[in-house]
Amino acid sequence: MKRYPCLILALSFVLMSCSPRVGDSRHRFEVDTVDGVRTAINNGIPKYSDPLFSYEEILRFQEDPDNEESILTRPSTILLDESGTIYIEDSGDNRIAVFNDRGEYVRSIGREGEGPGEFQSMDSPMIHDGLMQIYDRRLHRLSLFTTAGELEDMIQLGQMVGDHQIHTPMFVYRCRDGSLIVNDDELTSDEEIQLSRKRVFIFDPDGQLRWQTETPHLQIGTWVNFRGVRGLGAVMPYASRARVDLHPDHGILVSPADEPVLRQYALDGALQRRIEIQLGERPFTAEDRSVITRDWNERVREASGISLEQLQSMRDGMAFPERWAYWSSVSLDDAGYIWLGVDEHEAAREAAGFRSLVRVVSPEGEYLGDTRLPRGAGPVYHGHPIARVSDPDTGEITFVVYRLVPSVEGFAYP
Repeated sequence: MKRYPCLILALSFVLMSCSPRVGDSRHRFEVDTVDGVRTAINNGIPKYSDPLFSYEEILRFQEDPDNEESILTRPSTILLDESGTIYIEDSGDNRIAVFNDRGEYVRSIGREGEGPGEFQSMDSPMIHDGLMQIYDRRLHRLSLFTTAGELEDMIQLGQMVGDHQIHTPMFVYRCRDGSLIVNDDELTSDEEIQLSRKRVFIFDPDGQLRWQTETPHLQIGTWVNFRGVRGLGAVMPYASRARVDLHPDHGILVSPADEPVLRQYALDGALQRRIEIQLGERPFTAEDRSVITRDWNERVREASGISLEQLQSMRDGMAFPERWAYWSSVSLDDAGYIWLGVDEHEAAREAAGFRSLVRVVSPEGEYLGDTRLPRGAGPVYHGHPIARVSDPDTGEITFVVYRLVPSVEGFAYP
């Protein structure tokens, strides 16, 4: 009889040790109010140590060789609507190719040109409220189409760009109330350095500036400049650039690049949340410097009139960084989750089969864990599925759509 309590304790210990662990005990997450702003604070250790997702292929299709219009010149962004219709941006032909949920070509939206419904430099397509918004960076014009391909409206930025010295609008979005959100990617350079900053503007329907925010200038690289020839050595890929993403339901996400903080604004410019997340600084190593050296040397060998000695002398006099970027991209999906793309070392990418590493943050700002996307894939903008536009094994253009499947006990995804 006296041995029973010991037996019960022993069985309890065995059961506890066999139970799956659903979270990392070192993970810390808290929410505080700092200067009147709701602030999510993470310590950089994810809640779940195992990969958050597996990926289930739901559709694979190719271009129809018998239908010339289905063949894409340079496919990039892939969008899906609620019915499963697939919209693929073909930046080579400045159009959106539309495929049904079986992968069959249906129609195109837009075409090359400068007239209504035509584009010179199509970019940043987005579907919301049944309309597709497409911005043309060269014409500084936003076009709105129905998903059936009918042109509903066109908005010319015109005077707004000049009045506020907007240099390179990267995307433009019209809100339900008619206001416009403009993301400006300002890039300046002198003889030695290249500087970047992001600026986000919100204009009222009458064109008056309502709100503006910007990130500080950041040095993003060093140019090689010998004998007036710029760019022979390219840009040293070490500094993080500011990042911006927008979702019509979840607001504007800004990553300032000079600190590991995300700022999430409402579409009217009100700061909703700050997210502090220490993801671990990656030191700039001797191997990194060696990779850059090899790249520069190879470029100089292909040039004429410039010696390796000249390049090495210039390179050795430059200040190399102590760390790499915290993250290389930011994206908001339909459920409000934040995806942070990680700029990995070359060796890490090769070990993972060149699959992109992504940090996943909850809508509340909690660092949940990591996932590796299928080879050649990237998050579909503003949507749950994952897609890729080429088959890495055959080299053929193959469109693959995946469904996200949560793979960690205790983690649910909408």
